[in-house]
Amino acid sequence: MLCMKKRSWLMISAMVLTAFSVSICRAEDSKDEKKDGQDGDKPSVEEPADKPAAEEDPYAVPDGTADELSAYIQNLMSKPPRSQEEFNKGVVALTEAVDKILAADPSDEQATMAVNLKARLMRSPEKLAAFVEELKKAGKPKLARIVESSLLGAKLRAAAVASSPKEDNKQIKAVIDQIKKFISEGTIGRTEIGLAMQAAQMSERAGDDKLALKTYSSFAKLFSENAKMSSDNNGKQLAKIAEMMQGVINRLKLPGNKMKVEGDLLGGGKLDWSKYRGKVVLVDFWATWCGPCVAEVPNMKKVYEAYHDRGFDILGLSLDEKRETVEEFVEQREIPWPILFGDKGPSPTVEYYGVMAIPTMILVDKEGKVVSLKARGENLIEELTKLLGPMEEKSNDDKQGEEKKADKDV
Repeated sequence: MLCMKKRSWLMISAMVLTAFSVSICRAEDSKDEKKDGQDGDKPSVEEPADKPAAEEDPYAVPDGTADELSAYIQNLMSKPPRSQEEFNKGVVALTEAVDKILAADPSDEQATMAVNLKARLMRSPEKLAAFVEELKKAGKPKLARIVESSLLGAKLRAAAVASSPKEDNKQIKAVIDQIKKFISEGTIGRTEIGLAMQAAQMSERAGDDKLALKTYSSFAKLFSENAKMSSDNNGKQLAKIAEMMQGVINRLKLPGNKMKVEGDLLGGGKLDWSKYRGKVVLVDFWATWCGPCVAEVPNMKKVYEAYHDRGFDILGLSLDEKRETVEEFVEQREIPWPILFGDKGPSPTVEYYGVMAIPTMILVDKEGKVVSLKARGENLIEELTKLLGPMEEKSNDDKQGEEKKADKDV
């Protein structure tokens, strides 16, 4: 976890976008309500007899210095729009504000913020491409590169919608190749790192393990090589990200191979992974603060009770920050399987396999080889059926007992 003393302008631009994006849903809900019979021309609440004095128009962009205009953007950010009309006004106002900042005498940080925000508000690939050329002609290659990164991100999102595994994810692959070329041709900084992570994670979400492995491998190699040529903090950051990506590569290579698990048990002592040989084991990366992880618990208990006597076990690797939080959760939920969490935090296995999103549930067979990286829900039951046979039908008494336990978990 990073602890920041002050917000960077990049963070502010992202927060502004998020605040205004929320209004799209609100505006659409408002439209739906009108379609359902409400009169859009009438106010929902009667106006008071004594109207207060008219407030200053928040969407009127002032003239001023880059500092004053930046402060205006922050203020507008704190007041997300409540309707589509206000949203539209906000987009216009923010665009005008960033244009004024760029026309003034902004610092490098302010110019970066302004360009980032304008690119986010544009979204249209055509407009972004035109903005890139505009900045290049103005002799601002660094700012143009920021916008080009946004353009490639927009293309990647569009490709993700249009591509499918049946078509071999051709469109995603094509954009990822463009991103690799873009990053390799310039200095690698925060913009390039973010774009690379977006491309790598998109390749993984596409369900194409070969594509994901190739993508992570390419960026890990590129970042590692650049880290060796740089001795500053940026070099250290690149090295750290390359190491994290190597962890993901380790995980993506697991199917058909043996998995390494190590760490301290929550109840005390070191894990002896060799003792699990001969069993089918679900290795569950989770955390108490992860809603989907907690939602999996009742199903995992059900599967554990059905298969434990037939050679099945579960090993949980918590990503929590505090040991006490994990201990309390395990006690309250009556978790019957071992949990890894040491005095110094999560198991090193978490980093070794580059686990960034949870729940991540990996199924290992009796020989210690991984058979699934996505052993969750029905997929887990299907895999266990192959390895240990179908789940046995329970009697009515057993079913009632399970229902009571499930209610207690919820």
